[in-house]
Amino acid sequence: MRFAYVASCYTSYLEGFYATRPLLAFEPYATQESALARDCFGWNGCWPAAMTAAGYQARDFYVGIPALDRAWEREHGKAPDSLGPYRVAIRQLQEFAPDVVLFDHHDADFLRALRQALGNPLMLGWEGSALGKQACWPLVDLMLSCAPESVDIIRAAGIASEHLHHGFNPAVLEQLPLTAKSGHLAFIGQLVRESAFHLQREAMLVRIADAGLPFDLYSPSHAYGGRDSLQALAKIGVYLAYQAGARLPLVSARIPRLPYAYLGARGRGMPKMPVNPRLRPHLRPACFGIAMYSRIAESSVCLNIHADSSPHYASNMRLFETSGVGTCLLTDARHNLSGLFEADREIMVYESVEDCIEKIGWLLAHPLEAAQIAAAGQSRTLKDHTFARRAEVLDAHIQAALRRRHSVGK
Repeated sequence: MRFAYVASCYTSYLEGFYATRPLLAFEPYATQESALARDCFGWNGCWPAAMTAAGYQARDFYVGIPALDRAWEREHGKAPDSLGPYRVAIRQLQEFAPDVVLFDHHDADFLRALRQALGNPLMLGWEGSALGKQACWPLVDLMLSCAPESVDIIRAAGIASEHLHHGFNPAVLEQLPLTAKSGHLAFIGQLVRESAFHLQREAMLVRIADAGLPFDLYSPSHAYGGRDSLQALAKIGVYLAYQAGARLPLVSARIPRLPYAYLGARGRGMPKMPVNPRLRPHLRPACFGIAMYSRIAESSVCLNIHADSSPHYASNMRLFETSGVGTCLLTDARHNLSGLFEADREIMVYESVEDCIEKIGWLLAHPLEAAQIAAAGQSRTLKDHTFARRAEVLDAHIQAALRRRHSVGK
């Protein structure tokens, strides 16, 4: 069977990727595609080898990368405009004629256009723990998720869903330089200051900062500058003025006639500054792909804090990225963690913020013990948590979905 993984990339990642390779956009399509796969951003370059070993003919396809699309059209001619804004990816997939398509790119119009163009391949979607792609759920045959909480929610909506953990790509190790450990704790991730995202994460990082521990916080939040802060202050001022005016009878009678854009949305609470000022001294520029893996590898300890939307189960990528490169992982306790790693031997686990701070201090003060834990964690990941192992699970989900389709078609 032919398996296609359709990938999308953060705009911020692509901007940095091409900026550090200024001539790459003029190279042939295959050269650009190979560079993206080698950089190992997200799942890029992970599935072809793994699914080929599982018995598939497998390829990656990229959506929303203008330089890559231009290169393909230089070599193959312009794809038909009738295929819409995703014409290059659709044309490529038409030529490949996949039996199974796994989507990381979730655009409902794209999914509809692709199903129309390809006939009826088995279409697999993906959700993380923070659900945001509900419009696409009915358009796929099966929704996969790393978070058991999400699987339950998707199934409750009447959509077929199965669990699939993230994995580690051993090809990353071939590109990492040998570096000495920094003696610092690292946290790498987003800090979205909204409910169901990272409010608990932020609160924990503030406590760590207040404890005076040496840590580096690699996050897109580093990019927020003075202009963003001024805009946030303006929104806060408008919100406070609205709240004050709402208590005055003369003003409150006129409020319904004013546009909410100037008043702030009612009922959503006071707007927040883009970055918690107590974390600003620790912020470092966001890093992706091999650059991110390098930052993990050079850190003495890497902290993992799951999103607010995943309160019960260990599910994110950092579990396997950190252990895979051989850095000591300190992660929050979750119900299923014992099935992934052995606590205190392969990883370290914390139960509370106080426990976390104490274990950070101990690990940084005992680098040999931290290195032993890191080595055991890496051994476990390379044995049980690679994409080759995940391909075995994905193949089982695909075969079950095909059997369901066949039984329905009888």
